Amino acid sequence: MFRIPLALLLVAVLAPLTSTGQVGVPARGVQPTPPVRARTQRPADLQQDYHRAARAWRAGTNLDEARARLDRVLVRLPGDVDALRLRTRVLLDQGRAVSALDDAKRLILLDPDEASTWLLGAEAWLAAGSPDSAAAALSSAASRVGNRSDEHLQLSWLAERLGRFDEAETYARVGLAVAPDRPAAISRLAHVFMAQGRSGDAATLLARALDRGVFRKSLVTEDPALASLERHPVLAGRF
Repeated sequence: MFRIPLALLLVAVLAPLTSTGQVGVPARGVQPTPPVRARTQRPADLQQDYHRAARAWRAGTNLDEARARLDRVLVRLPGDVDALRLRTRVLLDQGRAVSALDDAKRLILLDPDEASTWLLGAEAWLAAGSPDSAAAALSSAASRVGNRSDEHLQLSWLAERLGRFDEAETYARVGLAVAPDRPAAISRLAHVFMAQGRSGDAATLLARALDRGVFRKSLVTEDPALASLERHPVLAGRF
């Protein structure tokens, strides 16, 4: 697996943090649910801000409100890693890649042992236009990932965006093995197959999932990357 020396990655993490500028972020991949545990003991008002921010982020209805609430939490509790992690996600969804990277770097310093920390770092570096640092963070995440399907699917999505298709397939297969009936895992492996030009493998995978009743037809027809498979011979008679 491609790796960048740890010393170089630490230089990137410890580089001066900036808070200006934005870089557009394309549609994000599989999004793990943000942690709801509080490693930092929050006063009641900040606890309320955190949970309301989490609800707003999940709903996608008011990211500005979510960020403002998280800003209040982090002004008073700058070491609150869950709030920092969630604000990084919010900033990524807002397309504020540079600010998200600032938060991701701080999170790496505060909570370096969590795979999700490095996954966020990889996503933020990639969004900010630093694929080498993103690749290094991806490797760090892979070395820490446990047995959670969503983390393997996120690894796969990031690896695909970096053009590392063999790794993307491996991670997707692990995510599917952990949760064989999970639609997101089936879709992720199908996406990798399509990116590799293996439409037959993608169609076969989806045909089996459709026949088992664990995958909806709309997940094919409404997905731009998979919609063309509706006409594939392997899927004949299923649409």
